Amino acid sequence: MRLLLIQEYAPRSREIKLALVRAGHSVLWVADAGAGKQALRQGVFDVVLAESNWRHQDDDAFPGWFRSEGCRGALVLFVDREDLPDRLLTFAEQVDDFVVTPVDPTELGARLLALGRRGVFSRGDLIEYGPLVVDVTAHWATLHGEPVRMAPRELRLLTCLLQNRGTVCDLKMLRFAMSRDDRRETCNVVAGYIHTLRRRLPDIPIRTIKGVGYTIDTLEEELSVMSADLA
Repeated sequence: MRLLLIQEYAPRSREIKLALVRAGHSVLWVADAGAGKQALRQGVFDVVLAESNWRHQDDDAFPGWFRSEGCRGALVLFVDREDLPDRLLTFAEQVDDFVVTPVDPTELGARLLALGRRGVFSRGDLIEYGPLVVDVTAHWATLHGEPVRMAPRELRLLTCLLQNRGTVCDLKMLRFAMSRDDRRETCNVVAGYIHTLRRRLPDIPIRTIKGVGYTIDTLEEELSVMSADLA
């Protein structure tokens, strides 16, 4: 992965960069949000790792700038433990993941792998799952390169499943994803939309977890199932 590390120059930052490089990542390290913005204007990164130094207004505004500029890639914020609850509320819709400081390189590596499995950083706002491509921002989907017509709620439901693939999405989560208000949707409505998605996307394995919700397996899990069936 190509990573942008935005963190003040310090021995700890150097340790994080070296660990990421040893793990096979390409890392550009800059010292502040201003330099990070310049780097993002000049190149594309799979993941941006940004220190949240709330003493500097530019750093505080960075997540909003990142999304408003349409920057590609995932955004991971380094946050002090005592600031985490407040930052979760403030930036929940702008940040893909949070890592508590001091950053443990092993934990960070695991979180990057998890983001990759979820497809969060896949070509910016494009989510790819085998033959399926969904553009979260432009609100379109293609299957085997052909456009798939979907209602907005169908697309939001599908996006939620894809962004959380490999985990079970319970009905409350899916109802909220469809309308931003889980009280407006019933379980039967969710089931109806799932039925429609399965009809529109026959190649995408949406599994029912009885009494809980629905899930889409990661591609690795799906390949394992296919291999077991062939055996």
